[in-house]
Parts: sequence; C-alpha cells; structure tokens
Amino acid sequence: MSFLNPLVLLGLAAAAIPVILHLLNRRRVRSVEFSSLRFLKELQNSSLRRLKLRQWLLLLLRTLTIVALVLSFARPVLRGNVAGILGTRARTSMILLLDDSPSMTVRTEQGRIFDRAREAARRVLALAGEDDRIAVLPVSTLGPGTLPAYSQVQSAEAMLQRLEPSQIARRFSESVPFLRALEAASSDANREVYLFTDAQASQFGPPYPDSTGTPGEDIRPFLIRPHIASPSNAGVSNIRIETRFLTRDRPARALVTVQNFSDLAINQETVSLYLEGSRVAQQSVDLAPRTSAVVPLSFVPKRAGILTGRATIDDDGLEADNVLHFILHVPDTYTVAVAGPGTGEVRYPLLALTLGGDSLSAGRIEVRSIAPEQLPLTDLSQTRVLLLNGINALTPAAGSASANFVRRGGSVILFPGAGLQASTYNDYFWKSLGSPAMMRDLPPASGESGSFVTFASVDKAHPLFAGLFDDRRQGAAVPMESPKIYRTAGLTGAGVPIITLSNGEAFLAEYRIGNGRVLAFGVDPGTSWSDFPLKGIFAPLLHRAVAYCSA
Repeated sequence: MSFLNPLVLLGLAAAAIPVILHLLNRRRVRSVEFSSLRFLKELQNSSLRRLKLRQWLLLLLRTLTIVALVLSFARPVLRGNVAGILGTRARTSMILLLDDSPSMTVRTEQGRIFDRAREAARRVLALAGEDDRIAVLPVSTLGPGTLPAYSQVQSAEAMLQRLEPSQIARRFSESVPFLRALEAASSDANREVYLFTDAQASQFGPPYPDSTGTPGEDIRPFLIRPHIASPSNAGVSNIRIETRFLTRDRPARALVTVQNFSDLAINQETVSLYLEGSRVAQQSVDLAPRTSAVVPLSFVPKRAGILTGRATIDDDGLEADNVLHFILHVPDTYTVAVAGPGTGEVRYPLLALTLGGDSLSAGRIEVRSIAPEQLPLTDLSQTRVLLLNGINALTPAAGSASANFVRRGGSVILFPGAGLQASTYNDYFWKSLGSPAMMRDLPPASGESGSFVTFASVDKAHPLFAGLFDDRRQGAAVPMESPKIYRTAGLTGAGVPIITLSNGEAFLAEYRIGNGRVLAFGVDPGTSWSDFPLKGIFAPLLHRAVAYCSA
C-alpha cells in the first residue's frame, strides 16, 4: 500500500486528542460507607463495568473516526494482484511514446515497422478506461519544456492515426526530464509510459548530465518492440564530383559511394544519377555484406547555372537512405579583370584568354582590361579573378586594392613585370595579406643568352591539372613540355609549389589567404625571362588557372 498524499498522514497525531480528553476527565472519588447501601454494592460494580466498557468503545470510535478522516485525505493505494480484490480501479496517466525516427520506415513482409508499432499502441490504448488521461507523443517532439498534452481515449486514437515517421532521431535518454515532469505533474495512482521502438543502438546512450537515467520510482515504463526480421538495406552514403571544372555541354564525372548496411549480399544494385529531374547516368554494382563500393558515373550538364541533382538506388527495406541530393554550380562565363600594360609582349595572356585555348573554357571567358593606375578606383565586386599582368611596380593603392580583393574571397593570378621592382610587391601586396612570400629584384633578361633552367617537378595531382595528362589511348601519363627559363622572381614564402624548377625555385605556387587565393608565376608574361608564352601548355594552363580560381 502507498499513499498519494503522504504528507496528510501527519494529521494522525490528532487521533490522540480523544485519549488525552479521556485521561483528563478521570477523577478519583472518595468512598463513603453507608450501612443501608451495602446491599447495592454488588449491583453497582456490575453497572460500572458496563459503563467503563461503553466509555472505552466510545474512545475507540472517536479515535478511529479521526484516523479514517486523515487516511481518506491521504488517499491510500493498493498495488499488485491484491488490489483488484480489495479495491477499485484508480485513474491512470498514460503516455504512449512512438519512435518516429527514419529507421522506423523499414519495410518487412508485414509492412512498415512504424505501422506495426502504431498498431501495438492501439492495443495498449484499448486497455485504457474512460477516466484515464492519455498523451500520444512522437519521440522527435520531446525536448526541453515539453509537457504532456493529456486527452481522452477518443482524442488519443485520432492523434495516433495522424502520426507519421520524421527525419529526426533522438536518444531516448533525452526523454528522462520529460518523464520526471510527468511524475511531478500527475497525482494519479497509476503513471505509465510505453515506448514503441525498433530499439536501434544509436538511440540508446548516456542521459543528460542532470538526470540519473531512470524515469522515476512511481512511473512504470514499458518497452514494446515489434518483431523485426533482418531486412536487406543499402544506402547512398556519399557523392563526390570528380570533375573540378564544370562546363555546359562538356563531360563530367561523379563518384557515388553505395554501402551495404545489412548482413545479406546485394546483387545488381542499380545506381542512378539524376540532374534537373532527368536520369543522366546509370550503373549496376554488387555489394557483399557490410561493405561499400564507389561507382563512377559520367554525365553532361546541359545548361549553366545552379543545377540540382540526386544519386539513387533501388528501393529496399529502408527507403530513407536510398537518395542523396546535391547541387552543382556550372559557370556560364568566367569574368577576369586584367590589370597591366596594354601593349607589347605582356599581351600574351590577354590573347590566350580571348582568342582560344583549352576547350574546357574556350569562348566562355569575359575579359576587361584595367590600367594599373585605375585599379584602386575599379569596382571588382562582380569579378572572380584579377590578373596582375606584367606590372613592374605596384603603387601602394594598387597593392592594397589587390590585397583587399583577395581577402574578400577573390583570386589573383600574378605575372611579374620584366622590369620587376620586387619591393613594391613585397611591401604593398604580400605584407598586406600577412604572407611571408617574397620576390626579388632582377634586371630585365636580355633574350635567350646565357644558361637556363627547366621544370623539375609538376604536381599532377593538383586540381589545376585534372585530366590534362591522361592519355586514354596509350594508358600512360603525358609529359609536360618545359620552357627555357632564364630569369625568375624567386618566389619564396608559405605558398604551395605546383611547378618547381631544376634550381629548386618555384615556377608556379599557390598561396591561400582565407577564402581567397593567389596563383603566382615566377616569370613575366612575355618572352624576356622565358619562352613560356610560346609553348603549347601556356594557353591551357592559363585557362585552367582562371577556371580553378573561379570554382
């Protein structure tokens, strides 16, 4: 037996009041002998015994009356098998918690697990009485400040019918504070919580720091798990666009990772790639139990702009992980601002960008020329790439404007001038970026006289060269023809060398500054320091540099 209002039991102390009054009313009577009354003594003794018996019975009844009154306010409750024999059914506060996480959408031969759990909840609900208070809640809604919305049986049935799985999975321990709030808010004799779940291990974890992990002593928890046969389940776990330079009407390739999460082998799983709602690629794959596979899929974007796509597999036991969505940005044009002299040999980069070059971006580059002195006054907000092309000396304003452009997330492609004054670059550009990269002063080269250096190494794994050296007909890497290099700017600092020279210096290096970057060439854009502009790699490399900086 327990009491719903145990503090009222303190009132049992009032049961001592009749006893105290009885003791206070007892008085000793002095005996006086009368000879004429001695024959009545026997009769008097028998009457006194009956009077004392009535007094004790009256004292007992008065005491029990007070005790019964106090116990009635304390609301005693019987639990267990004897309760149905000695008492009547007390009102119940009942909460039905339905696990609505994505794993509950698994389909078996008996249907969805969530539907089976909901049917089990209906059977429990059928046991409720008319006076019982019921709350039907999905686990995904349990959070701080959530309190049960109690209702009658009919309303609870309607709520149960409306529930559907969600995309939210919570640890069950998060409901512990919620259950304790229920215990404190309810004064019903019976407080019960039913959890209907597939009992995924990921949802069982440590409770909140402010809880002990148990609902409470007066709450009866029940875990109901529908019988589940191990279903076959695969999912799309990752997609990576391997092609770094996406261009309209040009082939691209995606790598889709498919994983088998079940203990059953999966044969001929169809992997499909959709772009803008249309299927653009498809391939089959076999998966051993608990393994994954990377499926390459080739596709062709039909338009530029922001494109939506998805990778899918065939429907299986769990449909929630069969689709993975992605977004592509296919640039229509590449906007490049070229700051530098407009005449002479420095025009080689400008000609390469406007008259042809690498097929990945040919005809898609928009170039606007800027005089170096106008660079601080030019709005570059709509420009992604700034080409510093053959400027001998940077002014403080031009260097600051270029550095600010990089800090805002833009990219700079840098060719030093043949008459390089390195200190202007070091002081007004590199130091403004906080980079220790340095360039050295060199006099202009005098043609092809003297010794030269060539490429020593090329980082062909860099995205700048993606697919450039693949010779699919011969299955071998295509070497890069090296120019003859007579002078360099001596690039140093914290950049990442992409192409290094036989003398150990960097020919092309990349410097990352926040979301911006600088691609710095160690030679001028003309033929004073090298014959680089005359080589076949010049235009494709410059086009790829623009596409890479615009990605």
